[in-house]
Amino acid sequence: MVHQYRPNFPHRFNADGTFDSICTLCHLTVASVQIEAELVRYEQRHKCNPIRLYQLTEYPLWPVEPSSNGPRPRSAGARIG
Repeated sequence: MVHQYRPNFPHRFNADGTFDSICTLCHLTVASVQIEAELVRYEQRHKCNPIRLYQLTEYPLWPVEPSSNGPRPRSAGARIG
């Protein structure tokens, strides 16, 4: 069985008055509700999709290039791969 770390779930308040819960591991919106306290039950049931987690590690959202000063974002014209 694969052990999965419990992610944090920052909440975002939207212009339409709803609250979103965002998973910090898979970067998906777990739920969007009218009452912020309701987010807890969705967060407790959330399980990240293992395929998505693999894709995020193999193909990060923010590709970086190594440098002597540590990683830095790739330039817009840089080739990936």
